[in-house]
Amino acid sequence: MFQKLRSRLSNLSDSDDELKAENQTELTSKEIDFVRNTWSLLRNDIARFKFLGGELFVRFFTKYPDYQRQFKSFKDVPMDFQRNRDIRFNKKLMAHGTYVMYTIGMLVDNLERPLMMEQMLKRLARNHYRRKISLIAFDRLRNTFLEHLAEILGPKIFTKKVSIAWSKAFNYLLMEIEKNFKILESDLERSGSYCRLNSMHLAARNDLVRLQRLKESGKKKTLNVNNDCCGSSSEQNLIHQRIRIESPAANIKQIRHNSQCSAPIIDERREAERSKSFLTKTISFLRKNRL
Repeated sequence: MFQKLRSRLSNLSDSDDELKAENQTELTSKEIDFVRNTWSLLRNDIARFKFLGGELFVRFFTKYPDYQRQFKSFKDVPMDFQRNRDIRFNKKLMAHGTYVMYTIGMLVDNLERPLMMEQMLKRLARNHYRRKISLIAFDRLRNTFLEHLAEILGPKIFTKKVSIAWSKAFNYLLMEIEKNFKILESDLERSGSYCRLNSMHLAARNDLVRLQRLKESGKKKTLNVNNDCCGSSSEQNLIHQRIRIESPAANIKQIRHNSQCSAPIIDERREAERSKSFLTKTISFLRKNRL
């Protein structure tokens, strides 16, 4: 089988299209053949392939032990492959390694289908973003995988051309994952901004309702804030800070201190107008940013 693969790889002469730089991501048809031929060789060796994923992660965790702590299922399993080769029989480690090998196989099979690749990598990025797996971890796993392939296949099969082809395939994978990580981060920031604005909007609306009630009474009243409502003194300070800063409905003319807490006095008419203006601006901002 190895001899057959070597002959297929040798048929791709050096006079063919030159390989692109290693940091690029576009694979030529020849490079796709390199990747698929070497992967087929690994996959057809069933006796070895079922341990390939587990051996990969043993090598990875041995080289980067900090990443092992992110996997609760086998974070305490000693990764000494040289002394204990039975580590590859760990069921949980084998299960995760098999899943990774299956994912790589799906990517290899769809190298010529960019839309399919994008969807697969989008899902992969989303699942790992939730687990706080960084792009650096993907890059280090890529390097470990290439080292593992080179050791298994040997220099006669895993040539420089084959190595560059696999590197470019993984560069494309990392590029798509990085792109999706940025999208997820942007969505998270927008979601956080929406929550803050929504909280300010609700606070201003509540202030407006209370001011309208004060206006209907025809009197200047104090916006009472007592210990039963506020709880601790730190919570009282937070409420006063929100009234002063977040909500334009709070034009404080006077802060009256007593033994319990401070109580701002509100000019109802002016603050009702400012509250309406604040609500209008908030709604306009939300619509403009499509939040």
